[in-house]
Amino acid sequence: MYFSTIAMAAILGLGVVSCKKPVESVTLDKTTLTLVETESATLVATVLPEKAANKSVTWSSSNPLVASVMPNGFVTAISKGTTLIMVVSTEDGNKTATCVVQVVERVPVTNVILNKNSLTLEAGKSETLIATVLPDNANDKTVTWKSSNPAVATVANGLVTAKANGEAIITVTTNDGNKTANCIVRIGFHPAEPEMVLVEGGTFTMGCTDGDCKSNELPTHQVTLSSFKMAKYLVTQKQWAAIMGSNPSSKQGDDLPVTNVSWDDAQEFIRRLNDTTGKQYRLPTEAEWEYAARGGKQSQGYKYSGSNNLDDVAWNGSNSGGNPNPVGRKLPNELGIYDMSGNVWEWCSDWYDVYTASPQTNPKGPATGTDHVNRGGAYHNTVVDGFCRVACRGVRGYLYQGGFRLVHP
Repeated sequence: MYFSTIAMAAILGLGVVSCKKPVESVTLDKTTLTLVETESATLVATVLPEKAANKSVTWSSSNPLVASVMPNGFVTAISKGTTLIMVVSTEDGNKTATCVVQVVERVPVTNVILNKNSLTLEAGKSETLIATVLPDNANDKTVTWKSSNPAVATVANGLVTAKANGEAIITVTTNDGNKTANCIVRIGFHPAEPEMVLVEGGTFTMGCTDGDCKSNELPTHQVTLSSFKMAKYLVTQKQWAAIMGSNPSSKQGDDLPVTNVSWDDAQEFIRRLNDTTGKQYRLPTEAEWEYAARGGKQSQGYKYSGSNNLDDVAWNGSNSGGNPNPVGRKLPNELGIYDMSGNVWEWCSDWYDVYTASPQTNPKGPATGTDHVNRGGAYHNTVVDGFCRVACRGVRGYLYQGGFRLVHP
């Protein structure tokens, strides 16, 4: 009985041994692999047959300065170049498999822009926002989308769906560099209504304070203003057409500021907009315009609206190409308001008059006059002529390069 048990065990043992086979081959799940500098990936080695007696392998890189490999097949890209990753069944059969790893230079994301910075929708409607990641050859162009108020508007892969009346900010963020761009979505608003910025009231010195003074910018004087809301952007041609049904502008485009608009034309637009919406939009007074252009209570004392460098904040004679440009593409000022220097001249509500040194509170200008005030300069003005300065005053009855923005109430 004892002998039989030993014999049977020996037979079974031989049977087990006989099932273990030598390694016949090693394969990798990839034969080529492209990685960006600092990127990683795991290669998977398969030793055949499945019942091979010893499946242990070793890994190596022909050029560890290009890409390294860990004992588990984890490959890390180091620098631009090409290397060969090899796996070897060293203890049984010396079988090998290789993967050619190409490491490419990392091109970081520098910016992301949206095709629209504002969007007006009816509840239940949808529209797709398009994000452009820069530069074109950036390695990682993946982005994520988020809505600040999903109850008002949701977003999925750029598709914005209006849910209920209100406002929501849609934000797109790049995976690489965490760059962002925003679009404000407004539900239940008329397409011609502007996005508004609160300008908190305060006291400021009105007139020339930058040393490049023109005679009609003096004397400086103290002005105190109540709070008001000002449009973040100039009235666009799309907004104008939504109310007026036509487009008087020479160069046309939905996001371009409306031009070739007289002061009376602007007043007619406002009248129709207010009749349609039941609100009280109006042109800014000259004092309101200058206070907002200077940055209100957040003013940093800049020569132009938002900067001492004109090109940073304004389409002007050195960068405009001789034409008005889409609103909101330059840097905003301290209040988040765009294009108050350059792009197009802006109408104010006031009749033109000379300054006095007397302090004033909420001034509205003279009751009558010959021409109205316009501010901000335009796309053809330069640093030399000084018309884009926040203190500069224009006075004309009609402007082919003139537009306007709204305030409320």
